[in-house]
Amino acid sequence: MAEFVHLKNSFDIHPTLEKKLKIVELSQKIYQKINISSLEISAIASEMDCEEERADQIASYVKGKEDHIETKLTVSAIVAGAIGAISAGILLANTASGNTPEVVGIGTGLIEATLGILILTNKRKITHYHPGNALKDIWTAPETSSIFPVSIW
Repeated sequence: MAEFVHLKNSFDIHPTLEKKLKIVELSQKIYQKINISSLEISAIASEMDCEEERADQIASYVKGKEDHIETKLTVSAIVAGAIGAISAGILLANTASGNTPEVVGIGTGLIEATLGILILTNKRKITHYHPGNALKDIWTAPETSSIFPVSIW
């Protein structure tokens, strides 16, 4: 750029065909470097977008699995509570059942509590591998990046 500016100023004072040709040549080199840098920036931006989309897809998949299991556990807790209530009611109606209704009530209560705890602890984890982890280069700031082109780094 410095050479281009110097040559341009020199051409304005003493125009020659040789200077004009050199200015055109330097202009082409400058535009070529700008275009290459623009392509590199676009390529890195596209790669970052793909990584973001990949992470979002994995997060959605894991969340879907968690929701599916949570729904099954919730339905199971409701069914256990209903069965326990109905069984205890039937046993209470039968006067010869002794303390069986209380045992049924406590047992189904424990089942419901266990299912409730399973619902609360239903958190999935997954390790997400990045073949080229751009954030690592940003965080560690090495002298040269293994991910980013030199023009961007």
